[in-house]
Amino acid sequence: MYDININLLPEELRFSRKILPRRKLPYLMLGMALFALFSLYLFLLIHSQVLENRLEHVKEQIEIYEGREKKVLQEQEILQNLQKKKEEVKMASESRIYWSKFLIEVEEALPAGVWLRSLEVGPENKLKIVGVSYSFESIGDFYVALKGVSLLENVNLESVQEKGENESGKSLLEFTITADVNP
Repeated sequence: MYDININLLPEELRFSRKILPRRKLPYLMLGMALFALFSLYLFLLIHSQVLENRLEHVKEQIEIYEGREKKVLQEQEILQNLQKKKEEVKMASESRIYWSKFLIEVEEALPAGVWLRSLEVGPENKLKIVGVSYSFESIGDFYVALKGVSLLENVNLESVQEKGENESGKSLLEFTITADVNP
């Protein structure tokens, strides 16, 4: 009925529940608080060191990417210049006038008794032909034949002037013809 517990262990080995005196409790709490603060300080110190290392690594990566960005921008500028040059070459090749073909057509249009003194292409592809002949009919034939040249448009006989006579008394006529060269 009654339970009696007897502890046969010597006093030094026995488990005892000693309660700390009330004077030591504040010191113990203060020590624990200081330990917690010191632990937190060490944690924050180590964490800030890790963050600084990461920040340095990020700064190095940014410097690398900024260098690459400069190279990419330079390459893009070079590419744009090359594309502009390509377009210019393409436009030039498309608007290219094949002068040999043009001159062959003009030669074929030139009737006997007509001689050319000058053939000039001015701004905006304006052609000016100055020549001489002994007959109005030859000049007219040349004018009509020039209208059939594939590269010429708006062919106009601007002037015909007498420039003198030859030994047989024939009048030497100088003429000027203008036209637009259309590539």
